[in-house]
Amino acid sequence: MPTPGSKLLDSAQVTSGDSVSVTVRRGTGVLFRGTIPYASTFGAVAKGRPLAYLNSLLDLALALNQGDFAGRYAIAPGDVVEVRRR
Repeated sequence: MPTPGSKLLDSAQVTSGDSVSVTVRRGTGVLFRGTIPYASTFGAVAKGRPLAYLNSLLDLALALNQGDFAGRYAIAPGDVVEVRRR
């Protein structure tokens, strides 16, 4: 069954190895802005590097390989995440 994350990637024609532009905002502040790879495995990026992937619920997720993306950038529920195809 398609999920919002998988539908987003399908509609944007994003596949593993592509890059996506990500901006995370809280109010008028920017917590994270960068271009990161969309990967099917954490091993596709170096330790400590960010990636976008589909989690076990097939939702689009942001992570650091062997790290804590939300912790590093102080991201919390309610923050706005924008993802665009590069």
